[in-house]
Amino acid sequence: MIRLKSHSGCNSGFMLTEVLIAIAIVGIVITPILLIQYNALVGTNDFSGKIRRLFVMKNFMVEQGFKASEQKEQKAVAEKNIKDSNVTLKYVRDKIKKGLPPFKNFDDAQVGNLCVQRIEAEFGVKKKDVLIRFLYKPKIEK
Repeated sequence: MIRLKSHSGCNSGFMLTEVLIAIAIVGIVITPILLIQYNALVGTNDFSGKIRRLFVMKNFMVEQGFKASEQKEQKAVAEKNIKDSNVTLKYVRDKIKKGLPPFKNFDDAQVGNLCVQRIEAEFGVKKKDVLIRFLYKPKIEK
């Protein structure tokens, strides 16, 4: 039987337990850092999608506003599907009613020239962004 020589003079390396403890410490330190990085990445992606939807909503609202100025109607409804980002836009423009709480102190002439534009962006599973704008169109007297 062959006997291996003892290397008792070689004490310059690390023991297995020291290496395992070092790896465990590195894992404990790195894990929270990676979680923070992941959460920041997810938050940035969600916010980027929200900004994109808001730009699309605003552009659709402006487009409908131009159509409204040509049509002279107080009430309008439109819908648009955007296939790239799987978003459905619903636009409603309506005349404001005097009895609503914020407009109780307005007289008929002021409320008659006031419209509300509302656009909803539906995306994902039952998720929705809403953008509301009030329009005041003064009547030009000749």
